[in-house]
Amino acid sequence: MGIILSEHTKKRMKERSVKMEQIRECLDFPDYRISKGEKVEFFKKFENHTLRLVCVEKNIFIKVVTLMWK
Repeated sequence: MGIILSEHTKKRMKERSVKMEQIRECLDFPDYRISKGEKVEFFKKFENHTLRLVCVEKNIFIKVVTLMWK
């Protein structure tokens, strides 16, 4: 699956110190995922925080719209 990062996501990655490897792991091996209409949220725990990705699936690509630590 190809990954597309929105400009908003790239900005948040820098602000929140999220690495591309963490995004890939969250997408490939989520602890859980929630579908909300067209959007899908992926959750993965890393040490003391959980990474939350808000995405839109498009054919063979997934676009990460935003991300945050919970």
